[in-house]
Amino acid sequence: MSGPTIIVYGNADHAPGNTMDKGKIIIHGSAGDAVAHSMRGGRVYVRDNIGYRGGIHMKQYREKRPIVVVGGAARAFLGEYMAGGLLLVLGLGSVTPISERGVGSGIHGGEIFVRGPVDEQYLGVGARQAPITDEQRKMIRPIIEDFAGSFGMNANSLLTAEYTRIAAASARPFASKYTWE
Repeated sequence: MSGPTIIVYGNADHAPGNTMDKGKIIIHGSAGDAVAHSMRGGRVYVRDNIGYRGGIHMKQYREKRPIVVVGGAARAFLGEYMAGGLLLVLGLGSVTPISERGVGSGIHGGEIFVRGPVDEQYLGVGARQAPITDEQRKMIRPIIEDFAGSFGMNANSLLTAEYTRIAAASARPFASKYTWE
């Protein structure tokens, strides 16, 4: 996909936005597993929940930054092996937006923002919680406004909420797993 806007009125199957380069996908429902797999540009907005491994292998490519916003909750291994981009989980209608393990496993670039707290037990290998700066708040503001506008929502409560940022603990999260002889 290279530029159009696709609107899905209902639920989407697995891997919407797979290897997407630019454009926008707006899903008025939930989406299956592997949303935005290897995405390198554009935006995917899912009004409700997503399945496992959302944002796996997302990467930033030159000036292109992939952005995924999940209105509901995300399942296990969100942002696994991310090399760039931005995942934003709002948790609307959910008790907890993140309640499964492996979030950010192997992340070595990009950021995951979650509205509300994230229990440390759900973080994957190589992921850590990091403070959110005023600059980052300013950066996610227009993304939240665009997401809310896409679904006819009022963004005010989303803009004033507290967010948890998940980022890479180091540039090489699995370095200790390899040996050189």
